[in-house]
Amino acid sequence: MLSSTQMEKLNSQEREQLYTSLADIYIQLRRLEFHSIGRLEQTQTLTGFQVGQKAATIDINMQQLEGLDPFAVQDAHSDDRGCMQSATAYANMLLDIGYNAFFKSRNAVEHAKQWIDPTLDNGPFVLVHGDLHPSNLMVNDKMRIIGVLDWEWSRVVPVQFFVPPLWISGRTTVELAGHNTWQLFLITSFKEFLSVTESRELYMFGNTLLSREWAERSTRAEPLVANALENWTDLDWFAYRYLSRADKEAAKESIKTFIDEDPLRRLVAEMKERDASAYHKEFAKVMDTGIPPKKQPVLLIFLGQLSRVLHAGPNTAIIACVGVPIMLSLIWRRPWSSPSRPVL
Repeated sequence: MLSSTQMEKLNSQEREQLYTSLADIYIQLRRLEFHSIGRLEQTQTLTGFQVGQKAATIDINMQQLEGLDPFAVQDAHSDDRGCMQSATAYANMLLDIGYNAFFKSRNAVEHAKQWIDPTLDNGPFVLVHGDLHPSNLMVNDKMRIIGVLDWEWSRVVPVQFFVPPLWISGRTTVELAGHNTWQLFLITSFKEFLSVTESRELYMFGNTLLSREWAERSTRAEPLVANALENWTDLDWFAYRYLSRADKEAAKESIKTFIDEDPLRRLVAEMKERDASAYHKEFAKVMDTGIPPKKQPVLLIFLGQLSRVLHAGPNTAIIACVGVPIMLSLIWRRPWSSPSRPVL
């Protein structure tokens, strides 16, 4: 399997080999188009495959393991087979799942940013791997991909959600959400990978279908939007780091305007602030007995910062609390079931 250490040490020839074989995978997947959105299943005659189940993602699976029941939200947007027929329905479902987690989770935050291209509402719908990261790629000693693992998250999605591999930047999606960082990505690793993709497309199919789509959408940061919609905790990072350019005062003013438009929003924010405060106290009690000693100083520093955020009021909490689950996952692993396999 390809490791992050190997990625950092690639020379130009090895990187070209990796990018070429990776581009070949994406190019072929892009050309598998379907009439609806969901997961593939074998036909009754076992002679082929069809879209016949609701889509499963790592984010949805994590919420299900938390007891937040995102499947109920999916059912509300799906037909009797569990499938969806439009990109708008898929995007709305993802947004509703985010809202569902916000209201049911005790360490969640407000978010909403809708994005969709109405001209692509009825397709094409294409197949994605769902977790195409280095750890799921088998490479030879020349860094050519010889196998792809873990297809359990594969699904058919609107073409807007068929995004390039953001991990080739060597940065997290939160880091990439910084406007300058995204622009740097576009003129470095993405530019190199896009060039390879275009060359391979011309060789394999005589056209530049995928590379043209990626070039047009990436200038508007659409891959970040798609990622945020499918990973609801990234929504706020994208809004804060990319849309507001990490301008704290502008973000506070936007949130204040949003809350002032409807008194209910302030009540909800205050309710979630109380939830987060209670969660923080219970978590601290658990940490008193369960956290490894070497990690205690890190936790204490983090909890101190979190406490100041929570007591600053709902506006500040809305901006900052999205970092809680991310930071906690780095400090201490919760003893929940592994999300590496879909919940059925």
